[in-house]
Amino acid sequence: ARQGERVHPLLGSASLSPTQVDVIPQSRNVIPDRVTVTLDWRILPGEDAAALLERVRLALGEAGVEVGRGEDGRGVEVRMAVERQRSWTGVTEDRELFTPGFLMDPSHPLVVAAAAAVGRRNDPGRPAVVRPWRFATDGGWSHGVHGIPTLGFAPGEERHAHTNVERLELGEARWGYERYPLLIEGVQRALMEEGAEA
Repeated sequence: ARQGERVHPLLGSASLSPTQVDVIPQSRNVIPDRVTVTLDWRILPGEDAAALLERVRLALGEAGVEVGRGEDGRGVEVRMAVERQRSWTGVTEDRELFTPGFLMDPSHPLVVAAAAAVGRRNDPGRPAVVRPWRFATDGGWSHGVHGIPTLGFAPGEERHAHTNVERLELGEARWGYERYPLLIEGVQRALMEEGAEA
């Protein structure tokens, strides 16, 4: 973590990586009119988009890069990535790709039900160990933006997730895939019980 940066007791510090550089026009012998650098920022719970953008502006300023447009029209802009999405009904919407970090309570009924349904690979009679993932998922959208309880279960090694060395041991994959129907049934039962209590 950089000096002054927040560290979460369970999730550690956020990660920030440049993951894509696009230039227009794309030619080896032409100075581009536009260069877009995409940053992938795995953020912690409680962060908001405006504060994150301001931190990027401040970091650029500290590096001697002036943000804004000059008299010649050139400059540097810092903004949230936007994606145009279209539903099957034809509704189109531009959506900022801000997906906040989130953390579910391990005692939440859906988490408890999921852990019991999945069990442990080497000790199926005991519930799965519940812990946060330290990499980003689309749960930032479902839970972080919309508040839908979201949990993750997948075979594989977390330390390799979303890297160029990601891999999956076949025995673990088979075990994981066999657990998915049990996971769905366990969560469904918990939802039905929660609905009956309400």
